Amino acid sequence: KIYTCSPPHLAKIRNVSKSGMMVETDMPLDADQRLLVSLTNGNIMTAEVRWATNARVGVRLFSPLSVLQFTYGDLSQLV
Repeated sequence: KIYTCSPPHLAKIRNVSKSGMMVETDMPLDADQRLLVSLTNGNIMTAEVRWATNARVGVRLFSPLSVLQFTYGDLSQLV
């Protein structure tokens, strides 16, 4: 889900990197708009819209994202 000052909207993450992601959502967003991205694992990431085209939005994350943790969850359980 993604949050701004309005109610949350569902979003699908289409691609992810350490510093950002591309999401698909029906929420209208504009460049430079700040938002929160709530991941299914419970983590909430602060982000800024870099670009928006139709339903696809590129966001820059304010904190680096561990792609391994994003993909596989809490890795500390494996040690």
